[in-house]
Amino acid sequence: MSSEKIVGGSFAFRERLNEKQIADLDIGLSACTAFWTAALGLSSYEVEHLRPHGRCIYASLAVLDILHKLGRNDAFVQKVGLDVRQYGHDMTTVLNGLRIGDAAYRERTTERRWNAHLLVRLGDVFIDPTIAQARRPWNSLPHFSAMINAAPADFEIDIGGKWAKTKATWVQQTIGSFVQTTYFDLPREQDIKTRAYMKAPDAKPEARKDVVREALNIISQSNEISVESENTA
Repeated sequence: MSSEKIVGGSFAFRERLNEKQIADLDIGLSACTAFWTAALGLSSYEVEHLRPHGRCIYASLAVLDILHKLGRNDAFVQKVGLDVRQYGHDMTTVLNGLRIGDAAYRERTTERRWNAHLLVRLGDVFIDPTIAQARRPWNSLPHFSAMINAAPADFEIDIGGKWAKTKATWVQQTIGSFVQTTYFDLPREQDIKTRAYMKAPDAKPEARKDVVREALNIISQSNEISVESENTA
């Protein structure tokens, strides 16, 4: 079993949430905790490309299955773009950045994976089982996170000279800089190109059945799942 320390993050001010949002946030993070704990215990975790970190389709569908088994049939997956930027202390100078879901940005890199990001939606909460996909030394993002779908109605983000409507955004302060994490609506052409994800090998139920079964066993053995969670709020 891997000794990797799994960290979850709640990108929300709990004191500003209503009771349902808090309940959805908590069960979403608990499902992610069980998923990652189960994944750590599988022999496949020793194979780097089989780990959940860069497999948002696999992980999101697994967490979706877990939530459905817990009675939350209102949960569903949602395809978005993901933008993470590090700003200087003045919040105007971009020091580092990465983006998933922008064809032009992807063409400037060597990355050739599915160019979108999959989340689980539960009420007003975006549950991201694989925010770890965007972890870099300059951002210190957790393995998984949850964020409220509450971006201002007029808030858009510049993605390579085009403007995309944001669905949720969070800014956290680090030493000498700020890191902004944003989920945005995919441009139409990119949305069309990435619609066939349910045909991917990672979307097949047999790909996730073992981790879902183990995650449910973990949940059944404990009424309260503990997770080391960064205090991001």
